[in-house]
Formats: sequence, structure tokens, C-alpha cells
Amino acid sequence: MQRKTILGVVAAASVLTLAGCGRASLTTTHETYHQDGMVAAVKGHTNANKVTYQVDGHTKESLTVRNGTFVIQVPTTTKRQSVKLTANGSHKTIHVSAAKSLTDYQALQKSFNQALTGSKLSKADQGKAMALQKAAASLKKQPTPEAAAQVGALQKDVQAAMTTAKQQAKGQLLPVKTPANGVSDVVSTKDYRIRMNVQNGQVLGATMIVPTKAFKQKATQKQFGTSFALLTNGVGADSKSVMKQFGKETKSVKSGSSSIDPIYSKGVKFTIGLSPADIYIFVVK
Repeated sequence: MQRKTILGVVAAASVLTLAGCGRASLTTTHETYHQDGMVAAVKGHTNANKVTYQVDGHTKESLTVRNGTFVIQVPTTTKRQSVKLTANGSHKTIHVSAAKSLTDYQALQKSFNQALTGSKLSKADQGKAMALQKAAASLKKQPTPEAAAQVGALQKDVQAAMTTAKQQAKGQLLPVKTPANGVSDVVSTKDYRIRMNVQNGQVLGATMIVPTKAFKQKATQKQFGTSFALLTNGVGADSKSVMKQFGKETKSVKSGSSSIDPIYSKGVKFTIGLSPADIYIFVVK
């Protein structure tokens, strides 16, 4: 009887040991993660081959573990999020902190697109646009047939010029329709890309990506510089100050410096990242 009891205990212990071997280890570097760029990078370690994760009850997703390490990029929202992780029976829940909105997407695209289109006007047409503004203001104060005729003529000329300018700006303008929730490229040209994290109509982060080779060309610098300045103004920062500091930082990189300091303007943070192929400018609040 005693021998049977001992054998039973040994068998039970073996089962528990085998069960323990089947359960993966699962750890993360933090319990709470914050926005870095446009996403929160959840980093961890496991001896499993795959990690499954679910963000706030949304559809479960999985990724392959490489060398025992995994990184899950979670787009931030204006609310705190829970992320449930699973690896071979091991479970862990971490959180992603809420992020601040840079601006309303529709407000940004309207100001950005109007200004970018205006930048494509010739100097003569820009002069006509300014003259139209002054004539329209005078017409409100002193409505006369002559003033009305002048405004009408200017409007016709400026509208025709704006139509041409819009064609020239095609492909560089932000989509009129608000992007779906998540991270996506909203502008993609041969010279640069603009990527945004949009959540419920709010822009929580933006990134400008410029190929390193293209950035050395004057034409690319001009195209990029215009869009970057307009994006900077659109999120409430001071474009002149930011562009000046950005110029200093890129010059220090060309001279051999490996460190790039963040740029701050009116509560907006600009972080510059470098890769062998591209320059990244992350914009967050």
C-alpha cells in the first residue's frame, strides 16, 4: 500500500513538472508604456515561438518571437489602453498611457492644403490674391458698383490660378477625408512621406520621412521644407524657430555628431531619428 502511494506521488510530480515545462516564460520591460514617436513600443522576452496580444478587446493578433525577444507597436489613443499578452499558456497584462492630441485632423488639412496650394502660385498671382483680400474688405465698408466689379474680376483670375496651383500640388496635399483610426501614410511623394496616427479625428502624432540621398538635393529640400513648415504651423508650433533649430541639428550631423537634441516649440516636441536610408522627424505633444 505504501509503495503504491509513493508511486502515485512520483507520477503526480512528473505531470506537474511536464506541465511546467510546457508553460512559456513571459516578461515585459515595463508595466506601463508611453508614446514614443507615434506608437508605444511594448518590449518583452519569452521562450515561446509566438506571442498573441489583444488591445482593449479588439481582434487578437500575433507575432513571431525572434531570439527570445518581441516588440509590439501599439498606436496610442487619447485613452489609457490595456494590452493582454499570451505565450504558450502564460498571460500578462500591461498598459499604454493616453497621448495628447496635436490637433483636429480636419482643421489641419484645411490650413495645410490651402497654404500649400497658395505656395504654388506665381508671385504675380500671389499679388492678385492679396489685392483680392483688400478689395473684398473695401467692398464691405463701401459697396459700390466699381468695387464690386473689381472684386469680381480679381476673383475670376485668382480662382483660375488656384485651380492650376492645385494641379501642381496634387499628391502633396493631405486627404480631405479623415483617415481611419491608426497609423498610415497620408502623403507619399518621391521626395518625402508624411505619416500620421489619427484616432477619432484627432492627430496624436505625425512623422515626416525623407530619404537621406534626396535630402541632399536642393529641390527636395525646398519641397520638404515647405511641407514641414506648414505642418509645424498646423500643429501650433512656431515654424521659423523649429526650422532654424532643425537646420542647426542637421548641420551637426553632417559634421560628424551622433547626437541630435529634441526641438520644442509651444508644447510640441520634434524628435529627429536617423537610419542609413532615411531621416525621420517625429512630432508629438
